[in-house]
Amino acid sequence: YQRRVRGRNMHRLTLFFTYLLCFLHGTNTLSDNIGVNFYFDDMVGNYCCCDGNPNELTAISELYITIDRVGATSPSSSVFLAGTYDEFNRAELSVADPAALNTNFSTATGNFSLFVFTSSTTNYTSGIWFAKNQSGVPVSSLILPPLPASWIYEAWIEQGEELTSLGTFRSPNQKDSNGPGPFAGPNLQAAPAVPGEDFVTITKNLTYNTTVFVTVEPFPDNDPSTPFAITALFAVVNQGGPYPELQEIFSFGF
Repeated sequence: YQRRVRGRNMHRLTLFFTYLLCFLHGTNTLSDNIGVNFYFDDMVGNYCCCDGNPNELTAISELYITIDRVGATSPSSSVFLAGTYDEFNRAELSVADPAALNTNFSTATGNFSLFVFTSSTTNYTSGIWFAKNQSGVPVSSLILPPLPASWIYEAWIEQGEELTSLGTFRSPNQKDSNGPGPFAGPNLQAAPAVPGEDFVTITKNLTYNTTVFVTVEPFPDNDPSTPFAITALFAVVNQGGPYPELQEIFSFGF
């Protein structure tokens, strides 16, 4: 007897972390073997088959995948994918399931601007901010769904093969964890209370071969130097004018 599960976008984790496949068996959440064998039948984890005792299998109502430290025997709250079985004994695992992130980010939207707030430089292409002008005040230009406590947003830029984190944030209406950034100018108090960063003390032209994107990261992050598989927003940076001119960033969708 077999039930079949499908999941997508399985990101390779770092050495000390692993995916833990868990299931609801009656009213109990289990991650150990109860006479049911789970195995992935391809190298990227797109399919998972469940073989075992029919009585045990039919008692499984929901499956979900968490991100845990190697050796964990109980699931963490970082639920990446979840899904329920249908009448055909199939379960499609998704980030949008209420037991996971409860959104597919189709409503995520926003804009960004090129500008340097922390210096009087006229080289506006050395700063990038998720800001729009509202009655003369820079406010957040991002619309993002709220995340469970075990997940957090992170903004990135990529130039060629160089990745730079702009910092993590829970709400787009506040500064990110980097503040104005380690390479900001001297006027730190001039930075708006939104995610973004200035690059004043190093040379960086953000209109050259640059993409900007916002990911959803496990919290705590198992690999802070690498973006996780969930991308909420993405855009190619164009040669536009400085703030308050806006460029659109698009929903990646799942």
